[in-house]
Amino acid sequence: DDIAAAAGRARNASDVLDEQDLSGLSSALDAARQKLLEIDEQAAATARSVRDALLQERGDQAAIEASRFAEQQQQLKDQLKAAEAARSTAAEAELRQALRDAEEIHRLKSRKIDEQAKQQAARDAETAERQRQQAQQAQQSQQGSGRPSGGGPTFNVSLAGTGVSLRNVPQGGNEDALAKIAAAKRAAR
Repeated sequence: DDIAAAAGRARNASDVLDEQDLSGLSSALDAARQKLLEIDEQAAATARSVRDALLQERGDQAAIEASRFAEQQQQLKDQLKAAEAARSTAAEAELRQALRDAEEIHRLKSRKIDEQAKQQAARDAETAERQRQQAQQAQQSQQGSGRPSGGGPTFNVSLAGTGVSLRNVPQGGNEDALAKIAAAKRAAR
């Protein structure tokens, strides 16, 4: 915009400049304008590339496809504008068909991505259910093994010379454990 304003001021000052100076100035302004367009295009391409890399790392296939399609669609629309400006009906027809084809490709890819995401979600749900069942089985197995449900440390007791042994007796000065030992000792006599 600043370049365009400068060009306008330069052209208004043409009574001071001769034709050769004005032509050189106009060429320099056109070159500067072209250079700015190239910089803008490079910056946009770099930003798209970085954004696509980020989406790829996140594994967001739907967003990657949407970005790819938007870029392709914009390129085709820009080419269509140029073909319309040049009044090239053959190019216009080809580009309109290319736009329709690009939309169909996008729909197919999006559908495939959705199906893959649903399949992955189902696999993840199956894995979570298997893990839940395994944890539940392990808990039931632990409870069914005769270990106290309190989960505290236990010990085994063999009363020498009696042939009596107790398994999984809770530790920690538990009076119940002492009572079990005393009862086993009396029973052995």
